[in-house]
Amino acid sequence: MINKIKRHSLPIGILVIISILVHHVWFFNLSPITYGDWMVDYLEKINEYFSLPDIWTSDSGFGGLNFGISFWPFIFIAGALAKLNINIYLIERLVFLWPIALLLPIFMYFLSYYILRSKMAAFISALVFEFNTYLIILKGGHLTLLMAITFTPVFLLFFIKTLNEKKLIYALIASFFGFVISFYEFRIFYLVVWLAFFYTVYHLIIIERIKNFKQLIKLGFFSAIPVVLVILLNLYFLLGIYGARVLTSNSVFNQPLFGAWYIKLTKVMAILHFGWTGGEIIPWKIEPIQWQFFLVPILAFLGFLVSKKNKLIPFFTFLGLLGIFLTKQNTLPFPDIYQWLFDRVPGFNAFRESGKFLIYVSLSYAILIGAFIGWLWQKAKDKKLIAIASFVTILTALLFLWNAKPIITGELGTLFVERKIPNDYLIVNDFLSKQRDYFRTFWIPTNSRWSFRLNTMSIISSYNINHDSWQSFVADGNETYIKKYANQLFDISAIKYVIIPLEDKANDDNFFAQGKRKDFINQVNKLTYLEKINIGTKEIIIYENKDYRPHIYLTEKKETIYKNIPYTKIDYKYINPTEYKINLTNINNPIYINFSESYHPNWKIRVGDFNWFKAITDKNYFLPDKYHFENNALLNSFLIDPKIVCQNKSNCNINLTLYFAPQSYVYLGGIISLLTFVGIIGYFIFQIGKGIVRRFSLRSLSSHR
Repeated sequence: MINKIKRHSLPIGILVIISILVHHVWFFNLSPITYGDWMVDYLEKINEYFSLPDIWTSDSGFGGLNFGISFWPFIFIAGALAKLNINIYLIERLVFLWPIALLLPIFMYFLSYYILRSKMAAFISALVFEFNTYLIILKGGHLTLLMAITFTPVFLLFFIKTLNEKKLIYALIASFFGFVISFYEFRIFYLVVWLAFFYTVYHLIIIERIKNFKQLIKLGFFSAIPVVLVILLNLYFLLGIYGARVLTSNSVFNQPLFGAWYIKLTKVMAILHFGWTGGEIIPWKIEPIQWQFFLVPILAFLGFLVSKKNKLIPFFTFLGLLGIFLTKQNTLPFPDIYQWLFDRVPGFNAFRESGKFLIYVSLSYAILIGAFIGWLWQKAKDKKLIAIASFVTILTALLFLWNAKPIITGELGTLFVERKIPNDYLIVNDFLSKQRDYFRTFWIPTNSRWSFRLNTMSIISSYNINHDSWQSFVADGNETYIKKYANQLFDISAIKYVIIPLEDKANDDNFFAQGKRKDFINQVNKLTYLEKINIGTKEIIIYENKDYRPHIYLTEKKETIYKNIPYTKIDYKYINPTEYKINLTNINNPIYINFSESYHPNWKIRVGDFNWFKAITDKNYFLPDKYHFENNALLNSFLIDPKIVCQNKSNCNINLTLYFAPQSYVYLGGIISLLTFVGIIGYFIFQIGKGIVRRFSLRSLSSHR
């Protein structure tokens, strides 16, 4: 195996050098790399990632279902590296940036070589795949998506080998890479499953031309192994989402189609991002197509024409046509088909924007253009033809390498430029990190990418919360924090600090395009329930709400935002975002436990000893739902009546567990996922050991002879 790879050391070495030079900002410094939705956390937060997966997230807003729970494996890896005191920006590079830069072209190279059997063809395929504008734009902020795409060629390579050679080891390797794809971006795994299905059908009809039932069953068995194993490996999150009863009814699946206005068929056929300029991209501005991109589909078509004898070329041609047809979404021709698929095919409604189908086009064109280059060199038998082949190869390579220019120069911005944390944020984060009690910070108009957050120190964006949990409070168009009941609402919501961030234009972190910063400051200065404090910052302004309430507390009356209800602190312990332990003493009358997380009916209270498995099997395990309600702050309240929960009616002392019930499904699925993973690794170890023993035996036999 190592000797086979060594034969490719030159083209792979060149690809690696090119990628390192293009992504020099990722390799030659340890500055934070961040842009748009791609945030970089601080060490304290990353340390929290070293834990079991949680179906509830509590580090932003008022908490909510964690639809990103599928990301847990790479989050856990980041947490483990943080526990080893590895630099947080090195962790970012190890988990995302360096694998994208290095593995994406290498994996595409080996897939192409397996299909085309030409080093030159595979080299060009790798360049086409890495430097088409679609993948370049993904590198600018959609790294989980791109990491999944990075591992797609190597999955497809071993899937094809599995069906060709019918070896279990190849199926398990494909399963491993499929799992990596799934935990970086499950939607890409969904597309990969369809890719595997289409290839299985193609292999059945064209490659093997199977005619008997026994062969069909054998092929079906090997093609199903990677998909089934990846699903088993993902049960930790699939069962969790199922337990919350939102497997298909959630924000990912319940959004209308988007993006038809900027989709142009000519650009889709050229794998050209709609806003590509070759430099800085202006958000949502459609740019005209540059002439050189018309060469891309022509080269792909030529690859199809000259390589028909290769049985896999028609499949990749079909894949490209399918990708183009789906990416054009509901534009002409046949504009209604995408909507039909969106409405009726399970899982398809996760693709409200069709750009992700360009992965099919990228794979297809990489193989087809590589096939054309491979054919040219196969035909080049004299100096004249060699010159032509060399010219076309260099022209093709430059066509895609030129797309890398704005990455090298930094013109493209996004994740291709260095960032520096303003000192004011370091002061704020140091101030916050030294505090141990639970509270939230409220950012006006929204939080910065440099904001500090923990599971016990949630950040709230004024803009986001007004469009989400507090939407009903701002129906009249006025900000929540100036309402008459704002003082009590902030107290109940455990908001301790209100923070106005910087106009940080250098880091694309400016939130005042729609309003002047001084206007926000003047508005907040008038709020009597907040006190401005000085922690040593020069520009960031911080206000303290001294009357904020604990995360969990007692009241004798129902909590409300319209008057100040006296409260009592209680003894509770945070276990994780889904579980809290509460001790109540000397309870003689009915009281209310108030819990400042977003109301969800699956928050339950267990009286006495707690066992997570019984939460699944025992329907009467928790306090009845009629004692749990949503208060008018939109948070959780529980009625605790000593006559119901205590055997001794006076001086009631009880231990309670506040628990998000779907977490039990996460634990159950996690056990199955872990056993599956151990089984796969165990089989790998067995096969490696078996190979070592075989080699040792052959050497011993040879020496005796």
